[in-house]
Amino acid sequence: MNKYFDEEVIGIIKGLYKYVLSSYYIKTKNLLEDSRRFLSKMMNFTGWKQMFYLCLMEVLDEEWC
Repeated sequence: MNKYFDEEVIGIIKGLYKYVLSSYYIKTKNLLEDSRRFLSKMMNFTGWKQMFYLCLMEVLDEEWC
C-alpha cells in the first residue's frame, strides 16, 4: 500500500475513517464481514481507490477486532 503514498496521507485517511466510524457507532461484526467481502470485489482497483479501501480495512481491523 505504501508504494504509491506516504505515511502522512495514509494517516490522514485512516484518521478520517476512524472519526466517521466512531461518529456513527458502527461496531458490529457484520460491518467488518461486509466490508471485507466488498473489498475482495474491489481489489482490481489500483492507486487511490485501492488505498482508500485498504485504509478502511486496517481501521476496521484495529478498532473492531
